[in-house]
Formats: sequence, C-alpha cells, structure tokens
Amino acid sequence: MIKLDKYEFEYVELDGFWGEHSGNKGGVRINWGCKGIGFGQLDFVQHKDGKLYCANECMSKEFVEAVMKEFINQCEFYDE
Repeated sequence: MIKLDKYEFEYVELDGFWGEHSGNKGGVRINWGCKGIGFGQLDFVQHKDGKLYCANECMSKEFVEAVMKEFINQCEFYDE
C-alpha cells in the first residue's frame, strides 16, 4: 500500500500508449487503485488543436495530481 498525503494507493501503473487516430496525436493511459475510493484510469491525450486533455473519470485535479506524483515516485531516473 502506498500512502501519499491523504490517499492510499494500492497501485498506479502505466497501461499503455496509442498513436495518432480519431483527431488526436496519441496518448497514454494510467491505471490506479486507491483504498476507500476504488479504481480507475486516466487518459492523457494530445488533440490536433495542440492542447493536452485528461479524461479524469470525474476525479478532482487534486486527485489526478496525487496519482501522477505517485507515478513519478515509482520511476527510476537515469541520465542519457
């Protein structure tokens, strides 16, 4: 269990990427599970208008930021 501020994430994981289609330039999906809340997905998509959109399944910006913070905390960083 991952406790991040007031959220206890059971998992935050990369689901996959997709390329350009249906009016967008591609995107990435992140799955999450959180104790006391449930589970869901966040889709980040760059539309052809140049804007980045987040399909957040009615979760708050604060919650999305917590998911992304945990996602980044799981990363191993290295310099190329």
